[in-house]
Amino acid sequence: MPRPIPDCPTTWEKPVPQKGQSFEIELITPMVGGGATAGKVDLDFPIRPTAIRGHLRHWWRLVRGHSLGEGMWRREEEIFGSTEFPSPVTVAVKRGLEEPKLYPIGDISSTSTRGYVLFPSIDKQQDLLTKGYQFQLGISVIAAGDLQRRRAAQNRNRKPTEQLPSTIEPIDGDIDAALKSWVIFGGIGARTRRGCGSLRVFKESKLMFLSASPNDLLKQVLREMPKDFRVYQANQRLPHLLAWERCIELLKNFRQPGRSVPRRKFPEAETLRRISGRRGLRNRVVPESELPNGFPRAELGLPIVFQFKDGSGPDGMTALPHGLDSERKQLQRMASPIILKPVPVSATESIQTLIVLRRPKGLLVDVTGASNQPVTGPQFASYPSSPLASTSGSAIEAFINFSRFTEVTR
Repeated sequence: MPRPIPDCPTTWEKPVPQKGQSFEIELITPMVGGGATAGKVDLDFPIRPTAIRGHLRHWWRLVRGHSLGEGMWRREEEIFGSTEFPSPVTVAVKRGLEEPKLYPIGDISSTSTRGYVLFPSIDKQQDLLTKGYQFQLGISVIAAGDLQRRRAAQNRNRKPTEQLPSTIEPIDGDIDAALKSWVIFGGIGARTRRGCGSLRVFKESKLMFLSASPNDLLKQVLREMPKDFRVYQANQRLPHLLAWERCIELLKNFRQPGRSVPRRKFPEAETLRRISGRRGLRNRVVPESELPNGFPRAELGLPIVFQFKDGSGPDGMTALPHGLDSERKQLQRMASPIILKPVPVSATESIQTLIVLRRPKGLLVDVTGASNQPVTGPQFASYPSSPLASTSGSAIEAFINFSRFTEVTR
């Protein structure tokens, strides 16, 4: 027998009122992934609200959460929710009028400038979402009174010794700060720290950059960042894609000097030959006084997979962050503390921008057969032909000098 159908309720709960804002946003560089499957574009739903929430949460931690110490997690729950506290923030995405289009990854050579940062997509043959796609972003927040009622309900389910403050500070300012920093310094999809999925807000909005002084908003957001958060920019405007490519080219030429700067030589290759005992017949043994052991480029992000296709060294060795994760397994990744991207200053032009996040301290790397290899230190600045000369032995400092960008003051 089926269960009895209950009577229809005579009263209904009024929807919680929300105050919101909407933004028209455009991609100014191709987007990597963004769909439910990692690295794959979903043409039916290319921009997901859950992905934007994740980006906003990340940038909130950098802008506001960093200063709260142990209180960061409680405040983060008040804004973005948890299993016992629903988020008061609603993120909605509405597709633009034009259908999303794929940018075929087969059109990008692995040796090209774009291929330097898009190698994961090239290896997996995953197409990108082309630049120019537009969407509408809506963000709304419940009223302050309803926010306090949610806190009261949360405390009723907690022990007296675990009660939280009965009042929640307004969260509108936190959302605005996270939104501005995400749009300016971040992006959507994967590989955003290398400029993929960069954004431009258009039409009338307080986030528009089409003003007489586009740097005013940049400086305003920068003032809310941690003191060790720095921004550097080139002194010329370029079309969006060209500005992006110039950023990539800059990093490529620094990390792989090759014929472009033949006198600069990093120590990683010789370090790996010493560790493994494998070297090509044409590769002489270089003393440590001439080329010290270490992996200074690891400061720019890990892992690094080293390739010696000409047989001059041990091909396929990988540098990983030193240490163990919460499951007592080897750490596999350290996100790059530098962001390279075009920051739009008009409908068609951007400025090459370098953002330096908080740098890791005391970083060491592990490679097969050796642990605790150094990453920074004065020895990397003092050997002949060092790319890190005139620094404290930091690849990040050397890259800033190499870019010749101007720092944006707060």
